[in-house]
Amino acid sequence: MFQKLASEISNTVFTTGITAVEDVQKQALSSGLTVGDHLKEVIAKLGENIVLNRCACVEAPENGLLCG
Repeated sequence: MFQKLASEISNTVFTTGITAVEDVQKQALSSGLTVGDHLKEVIAKLGENIVLNRCACVEAPENGLLCG
């Protein structure tokens, strides 16, 4: 469940290019829920506190390599 949430958030950031956390949380997912609402739903199911602190997009040049 957590991995699916992380994948959906990262796909949203990648496809929209939005990296401001407040704006990412307002984005709609394919389920119709916003990222923020889906996050709350997962928190309720898992019983764990999950916080989206920051988002970033990193691009590599064609045939480039990212390490870190």
